[in-house]
Amino acid sequence: MSLEVKRLHLARLQGPDGGQWPVHGFVVTHPGGAVLVDTGVGGPDKLLSDWRVVNRSRTRSPSWT
Repeated sequence: MSLEVKRLHLARLQGPDGGQWPVHGFVVTHPGGAVLVDTGVGGPDKLLSDWRVVNRSRTRSPSWT
């Protein structure tokens, strides 16, 4: 089975430390289609504890055309 993993640069956030934090996702393509992978956020626990996480879901797939 042939797999390909591509890193996607989705955004850049200004972290609470004032630095620029990249936001990445990954898409894994395979013969049966593609899977979008979100690995979550990383960073120092002290800084991340100040952020308020909001989970969102989509009711339908986005249109890539």
